[in-house]
Amino acid sequence: MKYFLAIILVIVGNYRISAQNLSTTLQPIVISKETDQDINNLLSASAVVLNEDVNVFFQISEEGGYEIIQHVKKTIKINKEEGADKAYLVLPYVSNNYFQETVEIEFYKIFRTNNAKEEVIEIKKANNQRLSSDYYIKEIKPIILVGDVVEYEYTKTVNAIDEIPIWYYQDDIPKLKSNYTVRIPNDLLYLISITGYLDLNVKKSNDRTRNLSSKQWMQPVYQSETVLKFSPINIPAFKREPLMENEKDAISSIRFNLAQFKFPMQPLVVIPHDDQSVAKELLKNRNLGSELRNDNFWKKTLAAENFSGLSNIEKTEKTLKIIQHKIKWNRQYSFLPDIGVRRAWGQSIGNSADINLALHGALKFAGIEAYPVVLSTRSNGTATMLFQPFINHIIIGAKVDNKWVLLDATDSQSAINLLPIEDVNGKGWMIIDEKNVKKVELQPQKLSYKQEEFTLKLEENGDATGELKLKMTFYEAYLFKKRYLENAIERNKFEIEKREKSFFLKNGIENTTQPNEIDVIYPFQKYNFAKVNPSEKTITFNPMQFYRDKRNPFINDNRMSNVDFIYPFMDIYKMVVEIPKGYKVASMPKNQTLVNNQLGLRMTYEVVELKNNTWQIGFVLRVTKPVISRNDYSLLKAFYEAMELKLVETIELIKE
Repeated sequence: MKYFLAIILVIVGNYRISAQNLSTTLQPIVISKETDQDINNLLSASAVVLNEDVNVFFQISEEGGYEIIQHVKKTIKINKEEGADKAYLVLPYVSNNYFQETVEIEFYKIFRTNNAKEEVIEIKKANNQRLSSDYYIKEIKPIILVGDVVEYEYTKTVNAIDEIPIWYYQDDIPKLKSNYTVRIPNDLLYLISITGYLDLNVKKSNDRTRNLSSKQWMQPVYQSETVLKFSPINIPAFKREPLMENEKDAISSIRFNLAQFKFPMQPLVVIPHDDQSVAKELLKNRNLGSELRNDNFWKKTLAAENFSGLSNIEKTEKTLKIIQHKIKWNRQYSFLPDIGVRRAWGQSIGNSADINLALHGALKFAGIEAYPVVLSTRSNGTATMLFQPFINHIIIGAKVDNKWVLLDATDSQSAINLLPIEDVNGKGWMIIDEKNVKKVELQPQKLSYKQEEFTLKLEENGDATGELKLKMTFYEAYLFKKRYLENAIERNKFEIEKREKSFFLKNGIENTTQPNEIDVIYPFQKYNFAKVNPSEKTITFNPMQFYRDKRNPFINDNRMSNVDFIYPFMDIYKMVVEIPKGYKVASMPKNQTLVNNQLGLRMTYEVVELKNNTWQIGFVLRVTKPVISRNDYSLLKAFYEAMELKLVETIELIKE
């Protein structure tokens, strides 16, 4: 990661936050450089952006406040038929009583060559659509041919200065050149968030004085500015990678959020962006603060619930189930309640804050110490500092038997320290009071187990019969339930059968006795499990052929994003096979252990001879560090390649 000298600087993962530096020098901090891109490869894509220029500046509006002007000019070449839609111009904007965005298209031109003669087609009319009461789209979608070069220019005006429109450097097509210039009046200070891994080639010029008044103003208004220019070149298209981390953090973009401002003849206003100031602001919020103190409601509502005689862990589990059962989530994230706890309880529905603030009140009634924890979900991107524009969700931290645990009642399958996957995203902030904010780790610490044990009898004709014992715990069990929902055992049976041809499982028998676990037995039959060679009197089979993750996900030479397994886990695969009478082992894979402590990876492959002509082959993959840096990708790739070689080794039997 990289960024530059700043008033505020946070570097975590691939997400950087800073503020524009008002001094006259800029000190870049470069951690890594992008691998040089092959220009020919970029040009051979279905479409390629030859150049784009983006200029962002401020002007004084007629009402006397600032407006943000974003001016964009882009040139795109179409190389293949499937790339034609990449030159469409689709511009969403918002317009209501409080927030106004306007979009003006200066021009849209298609440069086309016919019979060695170039013609210019200009589209002068855009289509306007109203998607809802506030949201609109202005678009141009003409017929585009292979070989066309499209050039367009537009201006977007925003009447609010809270956030400069986010700009994505990466798209689903490559770019040869991009220039993004922003001119910020020195009365305004923004936190700058940069995601992705591109070297943005940042340059800062000396402050300039410019007339900020719009054309309607008769009197010029001069203000000095900070000018920042970001000029990456040879930008690859954004590609999703296996086990990719938070996508919003992986794609290269830039975003400015207002941190302080000063209007003429007005005092300086600082928007809270340190832990204590933000906590104070949140607790002062009428909707949030009142819900945290709403004890009387719970004394009446839960009066019939009996918590006496229960341990603290039992009280916590019971309270969580009460809220999960009573209030359903409306699929909306927020750290502020929407309709409030009372109405959410009465209507049995609410947003994430309505539900988890209800959980907070119910826990306090049960005698459990509990506090709100604010965070950013995975789909919202990583928040590396406590700042309101970066957070979008609230869960609960509770103290149970002198240990802090995390709870989220929006998901009926969640449990103590088993949060929905969207919550597993860096750090959160537990707000105990205005002066006491505790940063909490959202990454699970407990190992999740997935174990498959195949016990089978091998016939002389190569067929096999036996049973599969399947067991999953914690996040593995949670995701099993989330994936299959109803008829989970039967649906999972079909998924397992897809691993191999002529592989048939009978209906599963569930033996689950513990919460957050799945325990199932499937009888099975596999035709042609082993390859029989009558002339050589041999039988050959791969004991790992039923393993569900045989395919190596890390085959690319390079990696753009970090690898994210989400949670630590232990993958256990075991096969116990009884070989036919009259046969003995001719060759057997050797025991092997692969270890990389730096990555938190360990693989063990072990073969053990049991009684009665029976062999046990065990494979264990242990991952203790769920997030692996892209800088360590070569080590990870080498580990998986070595493991892949082990997964294809075979056992050969020969007739005595």
